[in-house]
Amino acid sequence: MTLKQDDTIEIIPATPEFIKLLIANEYSSAGELMRVVIPNGWPNDPDAIAGLSWHLKALERDPNELLWRIRLVVLRSNRGVIGSINLKGMPDKDGTVEIGWGISEDYRRRGIATRATEAVMEWAFSQPGVKRVIATIPRNNTRSERVAQRLGMKQTGEMQRGLPVWAKEKGESAKTNKGHAAEAAKRVSHDTRR
Repeated sequence: MTLKQDDTIEIIPATPEFIKLLIANEYSSAGELMRVVIPNGWPNDPDAIAGLSWHLKALERDPNELLWRIRLVVLRSNRGVIGSINLKGMPDKDGTVEIGWGISEDYRRRGIATRATEAVMEWAFSQPGVKRVIATIPRNNTRSERVAQRLGMKQTGEMQRGLPVWAKEKGESAKTNKGHAAEAAKRVSHDTRR
């Protein structure tokens, strides 16, 4: 299932086979498998690299979690992977889902993280049982804080893994500078062709 965001980016779930190839640094083979171009060394963030094995183990335990894990952000123009939007599993007993985002440095400050994360959040909120989406953001990561604000997320005062929690409840609207949330809801379509 692909979330079609707009004319610029596409959001594609990463398969377990793809994740295995990334862990093995087999970028060319991983790219061929998903019909995308993977930059050597991607993902560049040490936490994201460490998270690959964690996501893979979850998918091996339960293949139904595929859409609740890593989603690649792909440029339509050249099929290049420029980031990912990651859910950290299915909703918990309270209906909470955790999300994270990361965009390659060359593509930051273009609204891509906001647009891509909005699309995944819209999808998550459309799933049964999801009532709240949260993100943990280090206090010194002002760029991610701005993305969270544009998404309509607010700091909760809670901490998770030593990080401040930002949250958005189902039904809350995002107050964005350019009205991205309403636009995303109209543009996002679910496409099962691959």
